[in-house]
Amino acid sequence: MELQIIDLLITTLKASPAFVSIVGNDSDGNLKLFPLLGDEGTTEPYVNYRVDEIEQLSKDGGRSFMVTLGFAFDSKSYLKALELKGLLETLLTAVDFEYIVPGVIDTDPDDQRIVGSVFFETMRSQNN
Repeated sequence: MELQIIDLLITTLKASPAFVSIVGNDSDGNLKLFPLLGDEGTTEPYVNYRVDEIEQLSKDGGRSFMVTLGFAFDSKSYLKALELKGLLETLLTAVDFEYIVPGVIDTDPDDQRIVGSVFFETMRSQNN
């Protein structure tokens, strides 16, 4: 089920011209969207994602998953980080993800990059 959720997530984000415009591509032309961590040497901005099962909801196999999206921008791109945070909420709530925890934007104390996270939940039945 996690792979189906990741497929929906990636398909939704890649289909958004606004998302692609904000995040951009790496030097190989690949969208800077990564599982867990950005590739070494990737420059900001980029987005990473993870999917974790929260709980089984019923005997018939219904399950709940938390989807976390993290992002990083250079230290001068706070407004772009806010724009991305809002865009992620809009895009994903339109396709079966529930925005469950207010997103967080802060600075990385080691290098002063702007980093943020947004959190969603999605539920799947055994047939989904």
